[in-house]
Amino acid sequence: MLKTSTAILKVSEQDITVYIHTEKRTNARVSIGKKGVTIRLPFFLTPDQRQQQIASFKDWAYKTYSSKPQLLKQDKAKKYKDGYTFMLMGEVYTLNLEVVPLASFTARLHNKVVLIRQPQESTNEERERAIPQLISRVVAKKYYTTMHHKLLYLNKLYFGKTVNDFKLKYTNSLWGSCSRQGNINISTRLLFAPEEVIDYVMVHELAHLVHPNHSAAFWNEVERCLPNYMDQERWLKKHGAECDF
Repeated sequence: MLKTSTAILKVSEQDITVYIHTEKRTNARVSIGKKGVTIRLPFFLTPDQRQQQIASFKDWAYKTYSSKPQLLKQDKAKKYKDGYTFMLMGEVYTLNLEVVPLASFTARLHNKVVLIRQPQESTNEERERAIPQLISRVVAKKYYTTMHHKLLYLNKLYFGKTVNDFKLKYTNSLWGSCSRQGNINISTRLLFAPEEVIDYVMVHELAHLVHPNHSAAFWNEVERCLPNYMDQERWLKKHGAECDF
């Protein structure tokens, strides 16, 4: 049985939500994500141990936010409302929200309107967690072929390697990934980025088909293809947190 409570951590005049989950587990953990700080505690802690652990984790989170202020921008949760608009690949989309007596969330794309039906009994936290993934899912279907063709073109242009599989999906921590089997994943969050940034991330992942690491040889391979790749790295560091649904 999961028990959840919340607290507020103030950093640089910004209120960060701290989600405290007490559950059946053997250890305590803390993480920083899009919506704030998540603390997971085991049931067996005494009240004093619980408070000490929460205080320790909040102190860690405060120091982390203070040393990495870009995380503060990332953690400003969007308040999704009917009529919310966003731009992808030069096209403007509108969010249409409906509350219905359903058991689960559904989403579909019609023209440039993303229609999301949300269960009447869903909580704000559930909606904030589900909506970006639902938007991502429907736009991924629209842009999959375009992005796949771009990846294959860049591979033919620079590498000529075998790409076994390609997926366009929602990820928070990575812009892309490449497995040793030649499976490449690209985050739908990149659809917010300029074309040259998308090209860079794809070339970065394709270069892992040559060097499955981040060695000097790997970066030389990236630079061979894109001599100005550092410009795109800088763009992602500066604007990456803004690229989200």
